[in-house]
Amino acid sequence: MEIKFRNLKAKKYKRCYYELMTKIKKFSEYRFIVLLIIALGVFVGVVLTSRVQEIRRRAVTSGPVLYFLPSEISVPTQSVNQLYDIYLDTKGYEVNGAVFEIKFDPGVIVIKDIIEGDILRLVIDKSVEGGTAYLSVVIADETKPFVGVGKAVMVLFDTYITPATTYFTFEPNTQIHTKGLTSNILDKAIMGTVHIGLVPSPLPTQIISPEPTPCVRYGDADGNCKVDFIDFAIWMLHFGQATTNGITDGDFNNSNFVDFVDYAIWRLNFGT
Repeated sequence: MEIKFRNLKAKKYKRCYYELMTKIKKFSEYRFIVLLIIALGVFVGVVLTSRVQEIRRRAVTSGPVLYFLPSEISVPTQSVNQLYDIYLDTKGYEVNGAVFEIKFDPGVIVIKDIIEGDILRLVIDKSVEGGTAYLSVVIADETKPFVGVGKAVMVLFDTYITPATTYFTFEPNTQIHTKGLTSNILDKAIMGTVHIGLVPSPLPTQIISPEPTPCVRYGDADGNCKVDFIDFAIWMLHFGQATTNGITDGDFNNSNFVDFVDYAIWRLNFGT
């Protein structure tokens, strides 16, 4: 009787084992379909989330800012061909054009030219009259608007014999434009200060441009400083696999295995 009971128990365990293995096999066969459904759901969710976040960001984020860098410089009297850089921080907006109107004191300084910088290269109009310098520029390729921080223009000027402190200020007509909007989106324009005759050397002051900050993005598998669907595709390609390649295989937590924890890390940082 006891032997018969053991045989029945063994058959029961064996049947459970076969059922479990069958389910695992079916899951493996349909894993791609399951992942595809997950991907579609993620795509819809991310698109909607991104739209909401963009609307909220635009609602609370200020517009682009123009500023001289550095905010103050010192140059000799009777110096020629001095350069003063103006930088643009778009604050996330896509900028494709700008109008610069800069006021200066012609009694102590003279602007010889206002030169396009690194981001807006196509000159529409340019002039220097009296104490005002004017420049209208647009992006070279309309399909590639500028987003970020970059050198917008450079002011080329000479100084006279009189020591003084003077200022470059932005006139109200200074404008920043984005594609699809005709209105001015410029939020702030910060003046630059020039101290004349306060340095012994006739050499122009060296202007140091800001160094780019290295990017660190959790969930960025391809190392392009963006967490996007390419990184999701890399994660999906290696899902369920052991790996020692870390984030390049979608193992964002370096656990040597690509699983849903890594997906959660990607999802949390998507769009950054």
